[in-house]
Amino acid sequence: MNSVADFKEALGQVPLTSWLKFSAGLYLVYHIVRAIYLLNFHPYAKYPGPKWAALSNTWYMYQWFKGRYPWSIEAALKKYGDVVRIAPNEIVFFTVQAQNDILLSGTKGKPAFRKSSFYFKIGPHTGLAAESDPEKHRTIRKWMAPAFSPRALKEQDPVLHGVVDKAINKMAQKGDTPEGMDLTIWSDWIACDLAGSLGYGYDFGNIENEKDADLLRWFNAVTVWVTMDQAFKRLGPFVHPLVYLILPRSLVKLLRKHKKIVANRVENAKDFKQRDYFTSFIQEGKSMPNTNMDWILAQANHIFIGGLDPDTNLFWSAILFLAQHPDKFRKFAAEIRGKFKRYEDIEDEELTHLPWLSGVIDESLRLHTNGSFGQPRVSPGATVDGHYVPKGCGVQTSIFAAFHSERYWHKPHDFCPERWLPATHSDYDPAFAKDVRECFRPFSAGTRSCIGQNMGYRQARILFAKMAWKLDWEVVNPHEFHWERDLRLYATWVRPHPRIRYKLSDVAKAAAAEGGRENGEKLVEV
Repeated sequence: MNSVADFKEALGQVPLTSWLKFSAGLYLVYHIVRAIYLLNFHPYAKYPGPKWAALSNTWYMYQWFKGRYPWSIEAALKKYGDVVRIAPNEIVFFTVQAQNDILLSGTKGKPAFRKSSFYFKIGPHTGLAAESDPEKHRTIRKWMAPAFSPRALKEQDPVLHGVVDKAINKMAQKGDTPEGMDLTIWSDWIACDLAGSLGYGYDFGNIENEKDADLLRWFNAVTVWVTMDQAFKRLGPFVHPLVYLILPRSLVKLLRKHKKIVANRVENAKDFKQRDYFTSFIQEGKSMPNTNMDWILAQANHIFIGGLDPDTNLFWSAILFLAQHPDKFRKFAAEIRGKFKRYEDIEDEELTHLPWLSGVIDESLRLHTNGSFGQPRVSPGATVDGHYVPKGCGVQTSIFAAFHSERYWHKPHDFCPERWLPATHSDYDPAFAKDVRECFRPFSAGTRSCIGQNMGYRQARILFAKMAWKLDWEVVNPHEFHWERDLRLYATWVRPHPRIRYKLSDVAKAAAAEGGRENGEKLVEV
């Protein structure tokens, strides 16, 4: 008797309906067993959080699809405590100590919490910000570091001032109208033109042409799809590829255009005279970690995004907050106008120690928080704020929640640049003395901190100082938006559209009357 043949024959006689019932039963049993494991035996079973989040990644995905992920995490931390389970294999921490343990790992012999698969990657190569391997990341960062040295940044000042002056002259020429100027659009234009000019000597022409360059338009068009890509990774290798069925054409155009720009910069390096980051990256005689053009493009993609998204958010928030708080604006503007007799005298070396200017920048970074996506990491098997996290388990920190917490800040939801003033300053308020500034890490920390943060501060100081010297401004449509309620976070921030009216300041009018010059460009007649 052939038992195998008999068994196959018996299986063939089982009705299809019986197979379907068996499969459904097996599926049900699997998920019941899985649920029992996740709720009772998983290393994260002891941590509180939404039950939905403990059983499925769909809770996590839903918060992202709403565009309100940072606020959802903040609410969960307030409800459940300092450690919350937000997915079957992921917890989020709140405290400063947790930030230290996660973000400062990988130094002094401590094992590194590697970046997770959350970070966007397309193509065979990984850019600096998304590289999870500590050694590869260290190699790329070492290659890039000279481009961000104090000397290199100083050498880029003519380019930086040129873009800023062009933008401010547009504001002076066109801003004093009943409808004002769209702050969201203009913040994008300034940041994009700076990112291109400083990154690889390419002028996107947003400011000059007063319209989105193709690359900027395509970049803004793909933010929701990139969020879908990040979320669908949670559903496993069989489901994730489905998101590429709806790959937007704008992403393909974006990558092709950017590759063309970067390739031209590399192939014609000797023809570029102005200083940019690539001046250092590809200087003659300097070895490169990889000479493959796709690898270089992967680094350029991250340099562009790092120079665009954080900066446009800082420009947008600081200009808006100052417009919404005239009392703060007057003190800030008085500091700038009292320091400089002429617009063209404004240089970064004279700005770094101005307390109101520094306070405006840091308070804008605190209130409108970059890096609000949790900065996901994978544990190497280490302790975080007293909690042992097994190897391979996911962790996050919520600097968004920390930046807006009464535990760490006095008046956490108010725009208070004076909180950053030194105690000896006449405008200092001792009510802010107990603020926990240690938790303020707008550009992350440790070996994975933003390599371009000093340039980000430099751009902001020069832009805001020159604006405050030359212009006064106000919000035209205050009742049409709420800056925080209307914010959404996908792969990048999607912001509401305040409209700002700009007018020449008294010192600018006086300079114009005296025939003063501004960087070779004639002041607007008033």
